[in-house]
Amino acid sequence: GQSEVVNDHERQITSIFISEEMCLFVTASLDGYVNMYNLWTAELIRTFTSQTPVYSAILAQSPLPMCAFFSRDEHMWHAYTING
Repeated sequence: GQSEVVNDHERQITSIFISEEMCLFVTASLDGYVNMYNLWTAELIRTFTSQTPVYSAILAQSPLPMCAFFSRDEHMWHAYTING
């Protein structure tokens, strides 16, 4: 298949989470951004932000399709539904 190069973070990527079921993947970075992409086209779908570096991000389908990520500096998990 065709490969895509993704260069959307300003600092080191700390986490990549792939969900084949949802056809999505997310990248988390020390720049405080979590980017969500279409798994097959690598198109950036949505960006979530934190005021501090993000060390891990996940995608989940239950109870709602969501992206959650951890800010070690704030000692907090942030969770957002994918559709808004």
